[in-house]
This record gives sequence, C-alpha cells and structure tokens, in this order.
Amino acid sequence: MTALALPRNYDDRQWPVRLGVASHFSQSVSESVGYQRPEVSVPSSATQPKWVEPTIDRMGELSTFLHNWDRRGSAEVSVDALRFALSLLSQVMPSTAAPPSIVPLGHGGIQLLWSNAAADLEVEVIRPNEVIAFFLDKKTGVEEEIPLTTDFSSIAYFLWSKFRA
Repeated sequence: MTALALPRNYDDRQWPVRLGVASHFSQSVSESVGYQRPEVSVPSSATQPKWVEPTIDRMGELSTFLHNWDRRGSAEVSVDALRFALSLLSQVMPSTAAPPSIVPLGHGGIQLLWSNAAADLEVEVIRPNEVIAFFLDKKTGVEEEIPLTTDFSSIAYFLWSKFRA
C-alpha cells in the first residue's frame, strides 16, 4: 500500500520510530528486536579456563602484525579472523585443554594447533565462516581434512576426545 492510498487524516503516531528513508513509496518503521541466547550449560564463575589468558595474549601480539610482517609480502593479521577464532574457541574448547599454538598465516588468517602423543589438530581460520580443520589420529593413522563454515562440532568432538586433560 502506498502513502497515496492512505486517507489524509491517517494518524502516523501509532507507529514506532521512522527510519528516515526518503521514499514516496513507503514509510518504513522499526523497533529493536532482542532475543535471549539459549543457555547451554549452567554458568560457572569458579575459574576461567586455563587456555583463555595465554590465547588472548597471543592474539593481542598477532593483532600488531602489519602488512609485510615477515618481509615476504604477507598480509596483516586480520582482526576479524582473530575475533572469529576466539569465538570459535569459546564454543568448542574444554576448560581443561591446553591453549592452542597460534601461528599467523601469509593471507591474513591464523592457524590454531594442538599436538600430543595421540593426535594432531590444525584449524586454519582464513576469515569469519571460512575454516579448514585437519585431524590426525596418531594411533590409527586416520587423517581427515574438513572445510567448515558454521558447524564446528567436529572440532569440538576432536578436542574433547583427544585434548581434554
């Protein structure tokens, strides 16, 4: 329905805030929409997981790497990749797991690495929602490389089964 179809005495005050979009076709309005994130587990305030502080410290170091940080023309480390990696870790890491080794990559992404006698896990965060995970089970010799975008359950499974202390 266009504004021309409304009667002249139409009361605009019934709607929330106007968006300020200059158009004679419609007058858009919007109200903020909020939602509560589902609670997956009982919140804990006992202690911070041991991997958090060293991970944040290392990511802080990497955020200072500018273009050509390795003198071979590498891109600066992407803050978006760092933030996404930290968000990913907060979703999948066991609280008792060791922090990952974090390595900058030439394209601006980062690589998260875990290794022990039983397994290796490499997670390359290229940019938000573009992740490649490489799993190696050293006991069975099974290797797997998986491109991921939003479902990181395979990373969580591997971390919880092979790297939880």
